[in-house]
Amino acid sequence: MAFLGVGAVPYELEPPSGSAQRGIMRAVARGVYTVSGVHLNRLPSSRQEVMAAEQTLNHTDRSVALLGPDATESKFRSQPLGNFKILHFAVHGLSDPQFPDRAALVLGCDPDSSDDGLLVRRHSRAGGNPFQQITQLSLSADLVTR
Repeated sequence: MAFLGVGAVPYELEPPSGSAQRGIMRAVARGVYTVSGVHLNRLPSSRQEVMAAEQTLNHTDRSVALLGPDATESKFRSQPLGNFKILHFAVHGLSDPQFPDRAALVLGCDPDSSDDGLLVRRHSRAGGNPFQQITQLSLSADLVTR
């Protein structure tokens, strides 16, 4: 496969930080990333950015674009990631200068998944159960952009 793009995440549809539902804002609000009170808005041109990058390659038949409600962590991780030569993320990123290992790409959340929508370098859920993150993904991409 030539290209995998992720964008147009509907961030504004995430539940409020006080909500009992899972979601990106809840993960941010619980202090993991020390970004309390943050509200991520939709990136206005991220859909067009992914589509333009895909079309530039002239291989739309060999590409996948995860856009809008499909731009979730679980749908991203369900792709054959080792088969893509280019990965492009038109998503928000989080960083913490005091804790660089907490940097994350912010994707959407699938309500039927336990994923939190955050792709991080390393992380573990409560109880110490590790789950696959960026350093554990099997990639063979020539280029990864954000």
